[in-house]
Amino acid sequence: MKRVEMEELGIENVRVLRSSGFDGFEIEFSVSGQTFVFMVGNSRNPYPLSVKHQFSKQENCSLCGKIIYPAPIGHQLCMYFQNNRQQLLEYFSRYIPTER
Repeated sequence: MKRVEMEELGIENVRVLRSSGFDGFEIEFSVSGQTFVFMVGNSRNPYPLSVKHQFSKQENCSLCGKIIYPAPIGHQLCMYFQNNRQQLLEYFSRYIPTER
């Protein structure tokens, strides 16, 4: 499988939040005006969980092509990012706070 370069996607509006529901982080970001949420488990040794769409209106995902309904109904997995979770984690590692 071809390695996806996250820098080429134009990722913007990155916001890292400590999850209130599990040990880890929820990373909100956008690509081409579409918002996604990346769930990362374990705050000491992060590992990728899932990437969901978080759209404000019904539209097609520019990356995976699915029709996505507005959040909260439209919290569907983005298969484009889901298949590239490890590369996404590597990209976002600079934003994730390290614990000592």
